[in-house]
Amino acid sequence: MALLLAVFTICSHWQPAILEAPGLAAEHAVSPSLVLPNSPFKVAIKLTPTDGGKLDIGKEPWPTFTPIAASMDWMLTGFSVKGTPDGGVIAILEGESFEPDPLPAADGAGGLFQVKLGDTWIRSEVMVPLKWAAAGTPVEESKSPLWTLADGGAPPTDGAGPGGDAPSTDGSEAEQVAVGVAAAGAASTSGSGLFLNLISAFIGGLLLNIMPCVLPVLTLKLYSLVEQVDITPADQRTAGLAYTGGIMVSFLALAGTVVLMRSAFGLEVDWGFQFQYPPYVAGLATVVFAFGLSLFGVFEIPAFGTGTASEAGSREGPVGYFFTGVFATLLATPCSAPFLGTAIAFAFGAPLLVLFAIFGMVGFGLAFPFLVIAFVPALYRFLPKPGAWMEAFKQLLGFTLVATAVWLTSVLMSQIGPDRTARFMYFLVFVAIGAWGYGHFGGLAATGRRQLVSALGGIGLSAVAGFMLLDMQFEEVETCDDGSLAAELSFEEEIPWQSFSEDRVAALSGQPVFIDFTADWCLTCKVNENAILETSPVRQAMNELGVVPLKADWTRRDPTITEWLRRFGRAGVPFYLVLPADPKADPIALPEVITQETVIEAMKQAKG
Repeated sequence: MALLLAVFTICSHWQPAILEAPGLAAEHAVSPSLVLPNSPFKVAIKLTPTDGGKLDIGKEPWPTFTPIAASMDWMLTGFSVKGTPDGGVIAILEGESFEPDPLPAADGAGGLFQVKLGDTWIRSEVMVPLKWAAAGTPVEESKSPLWTLADGGAPPTDGAGPGGDAPSTDGSEAEQVAVGVAAAGAASTSGSGLFLNLISAFIGGLLLNIMPCVLPVLTLKLYSLVEQVDITPADQRTAGLAYTGGIMVSFLALAGTVVLMRSAFGLEVDWGFQFQYPPYVAGLATVVFAFGLSLFGVFEIPAFGTGTASEAGSREGPVGYFFTGVFATLLATPCSAPFLGTAIAFAFGAPLLVLFAIFGMVGFGLAFPFLVIAFVPALYRFLPKPGAWMEAFKQLLGFTLVATAVWLTSVLMSQIGPDRTARFMYFLVFVAIGAWGYGHFGGLAATGRRQLVSALGGIGLSAVAGFMLLDMQFEEVETCDDGSLAAELSFEEEIPWQSFSEDRVAALSGQPVFIDFTADWCLTCKVNENAILETSPVRQAMNELGVVPLKADWTRRDPTITEWLRRFGRAGVPFYLVLPADPKADPIALPEVITQETVIEAMKQAKG
């Protein structure tokens, strides 16, 4: 049950609609008739075959039924599933409302049923509308017979008072029955669950420091620590706090963006969502490229927050440390570290304050190592001494940032196509010219007015070039994938990845399937693919076990992939899922960091 509560999802702007699943009729009841703030409620959902047959359901509540919520204004506290004497299946959901202001105009509760009718597996999603009312509003007791069909199905009898909606069997009510795989994810905001997820968020943020996405910034920060080894303890603490502040502000701003995009625009966003938007990728690539030029000495970034010009040449200053923290956050968000995915999935299914707390804790974990060094001066003894080697090392770091810019440009190419990407690369040439002009005419020794004019000139040149050259529209991709598989998959040289789709998953029922949820902007994904998956032992095991490899590419926004990630409590990529040959067996979810042994063992287990 705890696992299922950890994969309970949120769909911010669900609207009731009438959909149909052939061969099934749906009934539902809600108790009480109105959902009141800070009160418990229950929802009963029953599916019955219309042809008199009998549904074959699993032995466990999940994966027979996966709960789904339509808002962040209540949480799931439990659910049960069982068969009924007439061959149907009934699920009872127990919820606890929060105190939203204003009350939701549209809300719902339901879930994804996975049942077998004869020889056919049916995945049916049912959503039941929830009606909200202010505290103290009279409610009515439900008279539905559905409550007696499942153990513990009696309506609540506390001070809120029971009530409910009468069941509907004619489809005229606003329940939904839809064939297809649905999203699910969960968030229990109990004290213990919140504490454990806050700890997971901190550990996940801590581990982000060693993930491939953050390594360029990590190396830069270590260089900065060496450069500042001779500053006073007070300045060291200021540097650590400023760097931490940049990270914390960035993560809280990211949480605010998530809330805004969900509530104002109705978009379902997850961890790393901004990398699915070409303007963001292009903007970040430009910043990284320009930062690399500064390390080569093309221009110097003024160190705001320092005193004299001579100090500016050798000190970052508080503002510089702050923006280094912002920069670290920008590069960290496409990565998903161990512990991080579970905590972020929990945050997306929790109230707003919890969401901000989880994001803030991730940021605190990312900043923690450098904060400790800043407040424990003795640790500086373990850093190398400054010297002439640092100038060459700084330029070497410039190449790592250029490599990062190249990687981001390759991501951009997969989104907007080669022609538009070529124009973006010409734009970077003008950015380089503008940066050179600023460095040549407005260096640190120049007057403030000359620096300002040179900076405005470089920015103006880049802006005009961007206006003339940039086109961030997605390239239209023509697909001819009919869901069929190649007659024979060859694993000799590389894994013969097939495109992921729900139709293909359904067609492969009875065969073991390995699904790689990945994205071009996820460096951890690429490292795992090249170092673990695309190796001879894994390819040989796939071939011998008859495993079909599917690739779910999340480089662009894909609602289906997003739903699958949430269904298994993941807020981003990488994610690896092994579907057993036995459709009744539970899917096997692998961690973000994988080994050859864990992958092969999971595939053997899936083969049975």
